[in-house]
Amino acid sequence: MNMQPTSRSCILCGRENDIGLKMKWQNDPENQRVIGRVVIPESFNNGYPGLTHGGMVAALLDETAIRAIWINGDYDNIMTTKELKVRYLAPTPTNTELTVIGWVIESGQTRAVVGSMIKTPDGVVTAEGEGLVVLAPSHFRQSLNIEAERKHWRVEE
Repeated sequence: MNMQPTSRSCILCGRENDIGLKMKWQNDPENQRVIGRVVIPESFNNGYPGLTHGGMVAALLDETAIRAIWINGDYDNIMTTKELKVRYLAPTPTNTELTVIGWVIESGQTRAVVGSMIKTPDGVVTAEGEGLVVLAPSHFRQSLNIEAERKHWRVEE
């Protein structure tokens, strides 16, 4: 399995984001999955100690699902989430290593349906997501200044 690049500022993967999770994902092309591992710190709880906020759960599902379109290594394929459905199945714990898995359900040139799930170390699926992602509009892609930011997208072990 090969690692996916991470950015410098993302709340989930940003290497330079002081409050970010520094999450990393691996491509699993044999199983057509992307796999991430993360420990959610207590500072991201939902007001009850030990339980991750639902918004953070949704963010994990969203990012991991959209990263599934990059399994083939086309990291310039910039898609944005148009719709995300989240099913909360069990509490997602903080301070526990979680596995987040993403996959492509259906794919086209300008859109894809993607899925994701979060699992605890004992195999409990705490949440599932399904999203519709679409090719980012050209004006949006241009505003990102991808060429300038590309040097900050890299794999760090």
